[in-house]
Amino acid sequence: MHRITKAVFVTIILTMLGGILPLLLPTPDSQMYIPYHLHVTIPLMSAIPDIAGAIILLLAIRDFTPRLKRAYFIMSAGFIVLAIGLVQSAILPLLGLERTDWATMGGLQFPFLISPILVYFGQRSFAKLFGVNNLWTNPVIALSTAAAILIITSIVPHGPTQLTQFQFAVTAGSVAAPTSLFLWGGILIYYIRKRTSPLYMPAMKWLFWATVSGTLFVAVPYLVVFLWQPDNQAANTVFILQIFSGFVFVKAAVEFNRISASEQSNPGEAFSRRSTAIDAVMYVASLASNPKEIDTIMDKVRLITSSLDSNGMLGYLEQTALYGVYLQLEEYFTEKEPVRKFSKAKLRGLIYKRFGRAESIDVVFWEQLKLH
Repeated sequence: MHRITKAVFVTIILTMLGGILPLLLPTPDSQMYIPYHLHVTIPLMSAIPDIAGAIILLLAIRDFTPRLKRAYFIMSAGFIVLAIGLVQSAILPLLGLERTDWATMGGLQFPFLISPILVYFGQRSFAKLFGVNNLWTNPVIALSTAAAILIITSIVPHGPTQLTQFQFAVTAGSVAAPTSLFLWGGILIYYIRKRTSPLYMPAMKWLFWATVSGTLFVAVPYLVVFLWQPDNQAANTVFILQIFSGFVFVKAAVEFNRISASEQSNPGEAFSRRSTAIDAVMYVASLASNPKEIDTIMDKVRLITSSLDSNGMLGYLEQTALYGVYLQLEEYFTEKEPVRKFSKAKLRGLIYKRFGRAESIDVVFWEQLKLH
């Protein structure tokens, strides 16, 4: 995790520089100092954590399955496209191009329309791995809803403006339509959280907030002000909260890296000289991304623990049965686990790293683990 910590530190430094260095730029004669520099610094500071979060997220994919890698790539691409749109928003004022046809006729808003589509499809692929298949995974409904919101927003009553109707529709729609898709994706992450194991819970929690925070704290307040006073540039200042949203995404990416890093934790922290074969089997079970998938396998463990006497010692039959449970878990992890890649050697290596010093207890279980 040291390189991840360094990456987060560098992200913080670059974000601060992104807010400071543009302030040194000269202000054009036709512009006021504060509005002009806010138009440059806020998008730039918002883009940096989005890019960093995508990179840190991709650093975690080494130990995951190809299907999850695909979901990660699509999701990360969405956040990078969002960052490209933000950088574009920062550069255009520097070049005096904020009033060009490209900026006002849809070119500036294009990345903000593409980004949530990519994020949604990435999160949809992620949800499919956990067996989520409902209204929220239906892309036709999701995209139709976004299109309907885009149309409705473009024709709702609004305050007086110098923008043409088309320019108003493009600006309002480029915020409203993505908002619905980000919310749609957030709901998918919520369903994943309901199915996932405690090992994945922190990452899912932060990914949920990374998906919906931009909607709740940025897009909705912006739309309220923009529809009320379209020409009021103060509405743009709400995008400073996008920086917060970006760092929430960075936190989510860090938590995904912690999933693999947890295997490298000091065995002494979790080891007890009273650790038994049950502890070893339960530890392996805790690595499952979706506990419901191994629920029937673990029924045997529940039966064994419920029949133990007061001293809690495992006999030959119980240890042999637990080894059989382990073999079923091993088959699941090496052939069916949807999120992470495991091999027979890796699983057994994790057990020995964590419980190797407990081999004097439940000798039958450990001997069978060594011989087969």
